[in-house]
Amino acid sequence: MRINVSRLRKTFINRIHEILDGDLVATSAAAGNSPKVTALHYLRPSEKSKENWRFMGQALVEELLTNSIGSTEKTPTGRCTDTKTGQFAPKKDGQICMSFVDCLRCRNYVVTGDDLYRLFSFYWRILRERSRMDKTRWQRQLAHIIRLIDRDVIEQGLAKGIFKKTQVAQVKDHARRNPHPYWRSDVTLETLGILT
Repeated sequence: MRINVSRLRKTFINRIHEILDGDLVATSAAAGNSPKVTALHYLRPSEKSKENWRFMGQALVEELLTNSIGSTEKTPTGRCTDTKTGQFAPKKDGQICMSFVDCLRCRNYVVTGDDLYRLFSFYWRILRERSRMDKTRWQRQLAHIIRLIDRDVIEQGLAKGIFKKTQVAQVKDHARRNPHPYWRSDVTLETLGILT
């Protein structure tokens, strides 16, 4: 077995990542790299990665069995009627819209009872950002999202009978304890490219 410095460095960085409980930003700072470089070139898949891939496989099998591949455009926050040319989409060379901060203001955004889990996972992710950001910046860029979810989605859904109070409370608690895989990471929204 040949041991070289690059292999030792990868092992060292993976151990730091474990010690920091999967905090990619702190790990990349300790390694002296950007979060993107650390994630792509140094970190090995974790047990959560295996769970996430299993989840993706199950979702794909379900879509294959129900013959619904591509018929719905699910996003990490809900559903979108047009992810390529929608209101906030980049509208360039078929790029998909990743502006999740704008979803709640977009006329193409749709939330059904099945989407509550993803929506509340996003809700709790936004609240977690509050401790990582400057207070005035959080108020300016993210605080409105919590109000929009509570007022425009949940209250309206309850008033129209689309959602049930028990369903909302149950899904909200579940999303807080076990968020959707997209929103589970401790990577900041800025690092994901969602905030600029």
